[in-house]
Amino acid sequence: MDDEEEDGEKSLLVGGGDGIIRILKGHDLEWNTISEVQLDGPISSISLVSDGLEAVVGTARGNIYRVLCEDLTSFQLLETSHVTGINCITFLQDSKLSEEEGENAGDICLTGSEDGCIKVLVLFYQT
Repeated sequence: MDDEEEDGEKSLLVGGGDGIIRILKGHDLEWNTISEVQLDGPISSISLVSDGLEAVVGTARGNIYRVLCEDLTSFQLLETSHVTGINCITFLQDSKLSEEEGENAGDICLTGSEDGCIKVLVLFYQT
């Protein structure tokens, strides 16, 4: 989420140690909070889904969330199975799953935690 508006302003999705995900809009040294949502613990990783409309967010408590980037009004707890904090989240390059009859397309996401555990998530999209 790094969209440049006609007026030169950009939008950024950021997360911090306070557990809040924020959408900021601005440029240079002037940024304003457009929207924010509180999650369960310090934000330790953020990765955008291939279409840029959603992000997958990891917390230091080992939870993984799916967040709608437009205005943060919608978020969903995906996983609680990491027992330590999540250090990284990434999507496999060209991981878009093809849409087959009766199934929605999705992305393959990998997460890694402090204890070295790696998990694979398949994110499906509702149409």
